[in-house]
Amino acid sequence: MSKISLPRVGEKKEISVRTKFPQETYELLSLYAEAYEATYGEKIASAALVPIICGEFLRKDHGFKKYLAEKNPARRKNGN
Repeated sequence: MSKISLPRVGEKKEISVRTKFPQETYELLSLYAEAYEATYGEKIASAALVPIICGEFLRKDHGFKKYLAEKNPARRKNGN
């Protein structure tokens, strides 16, 4: 079985945000929760994956990293 990109979920401070998803996205999210369970042997609620997937996407988006570096040159010097 293939490994998923998302790392195992840890404890983090959370802020509540209410949102809606297209049906197709919700179904894919449910399938991702199944893949998470198959990978790590732990059940996880689809809703618990949303902030983690968003965070991973933002950390890996090269265009966004470039934008942040241009917006804050100190980040570029520190390599963040």
